[in-house]
Amino acid sequence: MNPSSFKGDTVFDKGIHSPEFQAFFQGKAYRSDLSKDQVEISNITFAAASRTKWHYHHSGEILLVTGGLGWYQEEGLPPRLIQEGDVINVKPKTKHWHGATKESWLSHLAITVPAENTNTDVCEDVSNEIYNAL
Repeated sequence: MNPSSFKGDTVFDKGIHSPEFQAFFQGKAYRSDLSKDQVEISNITFAAASRTKWHYHHSGEILLVTGGLGWYQEEGLPPRLIQEGDVINVKPKTKHWHGATKESWLSHLAITVPAENTNTDVCEDVSNEIYNAL
């Protein structure tokens, strides 16, 4: 797959773009829930230049990048480029954001770590100053 030519060709169903889900994102993103049973797993696909807002998961999150190119950043650390095959283990209550590069789409599986409290707290937007400097 050519990361610069996103046509919705993802390993898993790209899912839907909904106003309710959009509250977590800047730009256009899609979600397809793959599992709600023992472990919550969703396929998230970002259009180019789209990203999450700063957020944290009370129980933690695992991201499995399945296509495209993107960025991942934890608060206080430099952003890192992510691509197909990368695995990101986000510790509980670690403030972070992730999303596509300006030129590419990004798709990843988001796995919620099972725990008593699996809530996600959404914080502020990732500033254009931070994002545009990448």
